[in-house]
Amino acid sequence: MRRFLGSGRWGCFTPRWSAWGWVFSGIALALETQGAVVALHDIQGKGSASPIAGTSVVASGIVTAIKLNGFFIQLPDNEADADPETSEGVFCQTASALPASVVVGNRIQLTGTVSELRPSTDLLSPPLTALTAVSGLTVLSVGNPLPTLVLLDGKALSPTGSFEQLERYEGMRVRVASLVATAPTQGLINESSATAASSGIFYGVLPGIARPFREPGISVQESLPAGAPCCVPRFDSNPEVLRVDTRGQKGAKGLDLSTGALVSEMVGVLDYQARSYTLLLDPLFVPSVVGGVTVGAVPVLPPGEFSVASINLNRFTDPVDDPDLLSEVLLTLPAFNARLAKFSLLIRNVLRAPEILAVQEVENLSTLQSLADRIAADAAAAGSPPIFYQAFVVSGNESKGSNVGWLVRTDRIQLESVRALAATQTFPDPVSGISRTLFERPPLQLRFSVTRPGAEGGLAATALVVQLTADNSNGDLLSGVQLRGRRLAQAAFIGNLVRTLQTQEVDRALLVLGGFESDAFNDGYLDLLGIIEGDSAPSHQVIVAGPPPAAPRLFALDDALPAATRYSVISGGRARALDHILVNAPLRSHLTWTGIAHANADFPEVLRSDVTRPERATDRDPLIAHFAVVVPLRFLTATRLADGALSLVASGETSRTNLVQVNTNLANGIWTTIGTAKADLTGALVFTDTNAMKSSPRFYRILAP
Repeated sequence: MRRFLGSGRWGCFTPRWSAWGWVFSGIALALETQGAVVALHDIQGKGSASPIAGTSVVASGIVTAIKLNGFFIQLPDNEADADPETSEGVFCQTASALPASVVVGNRIQLTGTVSELRPSTDLLSPPLTALTAVSGLTVLSVGNPLPTLVLLDGKALSPTGSFEQLERYEGMRVRVASLVATAPTQGLINESSATAASSGIFYGVLPGIARPFREPGISVQESLPAGAPCCVPRFDSNPEVLRVDTRGQKGAKGLDLSTGALVSEMVGVLDYQARSYTLLLDPLFVPSVVGGVTVGAVPVLPPGEFSVASINLNRFTDPVDDPDLLSEVLLTLPAFNARLAKFSLLIRNVLRAPEILAVQEVENLSTLQSLADRIAADAAAAGSPPIFYQAFVVSGNESKGSNVGWLVRTDRIQLESVRALAATQTFPDPVSGISRTLFERPPLQLRFSVTRPGAEGGLAATALVVQLTADNSNGDLLSGVQLRGRRLAQAAFIGNLVRTLQTQEVDRALLVLGGFESDAFNDGYLDLLGIIEGDSAPSHQVIVAGPPPAAPRLFALDDALPAATRYSVISGGRARALDHILVNAPLRSHLTWTGIAHANADFPEVLRSDVTRPERATDRDPLIAHFAVVVPLRFLTATRLADGALSLVASGETSRTNLVQVNTNLANGIWTTIGTAKADLTGALVFTDTNAMKSSPRFYRILAP
């Protein structure tokens, strides 16, 4: 038998019979080899990079999976080496369409260059070992049994393992018995039409493994910058997370699911993409999917309270072309109306129309006022109580027309003023030294007051909505330095501002809310939120140190939430809190409830196209807090008496003159009135629950008029 003679590129011959046998697209069945064949485990080696990268080799293996830009080959079981650290498979990248003879089960031989592939947009990413410039492909045999599947169990997907713990299986056939989704199916967004198509990609961990979160420090996948201080924390990059591409193989149909779904019996080939080991599901295996999270509304606002929320509208623009914007995304009119409909559902039905709503990434005042008008019209059409918002937006410096703003229910809130801050403020670029604009989206300050109908007292407050610059540098030396320089200057400006405001008006309530683009901890490069709060990391633990701790400090409300709910966005399969509500001590004493409305980040991107549902109205989850107009009555201590009863001591401004109602429940969510009480002139209240039993957990609340 002979091979196809020529340059080694794919031929254009049609199938035919000759003395030499069947010929398929210029590639013939062959028994001979061309040069010494290098085993796939020797190509892969033991590390993340091949020991023979850059060399041309002849390789052979069974085709196990086919992608649009190449295919995988793996050695049969009897040719595998005895070293568990080396992979028996490899990806073969092609620059043109595959010939018809590249079929799963065929044993092939080819020539290729051993390469370490990295995305052009992330050149610092760990690499994928692959064969490129593939040529001379010949089919040695057909219909071969596929290599035995490797089970990815708790040892392979360990939370305490290395981020390269799956390297030994790269390019090989693997099986996962079950996986719990930690991120929903992603998608490809068409912003102009406000629709999305599924990418089929989700992330998960083995059942019983805690949901992964972004943790403090610089990822171990990144090198520390030169001159880094001694004690910068490192983040392990959650090696327990597996990325699953349900559409990655040719012919795969894909899955769309929500966070929390249990996916069972997955079979495929292990790839490496987006800094994650990725299971490409075989098209012939259809996993089962059970469950997933559902969206719920926030609690009903009790009398005597008001609510403040923050929501990122995710590049919400209008259908009108603005010649002053360089890269504006222009929505069609149907798309604009579709986004209005979803935002209206989210704000009315999930957030319950908060009195004050801070918004980020909205184009202009008319766009935000259109949203206010749509909310009012939808509430009227649904027969709900009237909801009237007044919109406030001041255009900033962002080239795509992305600004911050306010929606305020002026029938309930008394406005004092609204004004942009630091619109022309500059900072010196840390690389070039050139003065650059500090804020693309200048903070917008709102001063307001709220009173309690039928009662004395009220609350005066100042609020700042912010949208800071994100750090998307992935540790890049130049852009990372520039971005962190801007972020440091932004955080320092806001930190100084809030402390000045508190000095000028000591007792006035203050809150700062919006997109901080920072986790609530030191990420190793910069402790941005700590700088604003007034409690930044020490200089030996961070690449770019902020000012020392300062008083009076602010408090992030999400710090008090259960750890499992403390996120507003999901990135790389791990939950993150990039949006926050910060308050000062005077306002903190008025807090009655806070939460994050998980209505977006946990749901598949394709729901963006469904205007009848609030999920995926945007990419981030809104934050919300309830505040009492006057300081609420709270239980401070609970003392067990000798007879088993509980003595409860409470204090608060509402207790000084009013008879209050004490409720309890036995952790079943049903509240029962057990008595009333009245505080003394100092505001202290003592109530004794004689029915409390040591073995029964009880929860208490106080209802004041």
